[in-house]
Amino acid sequence: METFSKSLLLALRVVSAVSIVVLLTTQFAAARPADDHLIKALNVAVVPTAEPTVLQVLVETPNSRPVLIELKNNEGDIVWDRQIRSEPGSFRFKLNLSEVPDGRYVVNVIHGKKRKSYAIRLQTSTLRRSIITG
Repeated sequence: METFSKSLLLALRVVSAVSIVVLLTTQFAAARPADDHLIKALNVAVVPTAEPTVLQVLVETPNSRPVLIELKNNEGDIVWDRQIRSEPGSFRFKLNLSEVPDGRYVVNVIHGKKRKSYAIRLQTSTLRRSIITG
C-alpha cells in the first residue's frame, strides 16, 4: 500500500506541474498495521500524467483474478477495453486517449464483482487534456 500511495502522490505532483485540472475521488481500504500484507479490497485511482492525453490507472488487487479496464463513451458503447492478468498487489497501466475524439467517457475498472468507475471529459484546446470527475 505504501508503494501505491507514493505512486499516487508522485502522479498528483506531476498533475500540478502541468496545470491540469483534476477532481479525483477514490475509495481506499482503511489503514492497516504494517505487518498485514494482505490487500483486503480493490483500490483504484485514475490520474492524468504529464502527457495531456494519457491517463495512468493505478490498481491494487486482493487476489489474482483478471482485471478488466474499459473506456465507454457517453452513449455507453465500449470504445476500448483490455483484460489484464494480475497477481495480488499493485500495478499501473497507461491509457492513451490521443486517438479518442473529444467528449465524455467513463473509465471502468472491473475485478470480479467489484467495479470502480471514473467519469472523464476529454476536450481539445491548444492543449488536449483529460478531466477526471470521479
